[in-house]
Amino acid sequence: MSGEPRCGTTARLALASIAAAIAAQYAWNAWAVTPLTGYDAPGHADYMFTILREGRLPQPYQGWSTFHPPLYYLLGAAVWHLLEPF
Repeated sequence: MSGEPRCGTTARLALASIAAAIAAQYAWNAWAVTPLTGYDAPGHADYMFTILREGRLPQPYQGWSTFHPPLYYLLGAAVWHLLEPF
């Protein structure tokens, strides 16, 4: 195996480094950024809480973010329901 190029090892190391940097950025954001930060966060949260609290999808005209496909918000509502304190 001495004739095998080392670029495979280098590429794997580079990919692992990039993945570690991305994971570190996500961890930092989860720790340091307050919830509902950003201009669009409240609208997206309202979409999810409409599903969670009222058990229905909002109509597309009910909010500026309610025209988005619902799968993301359905999953968010399910996760919130599982993690929400009693």
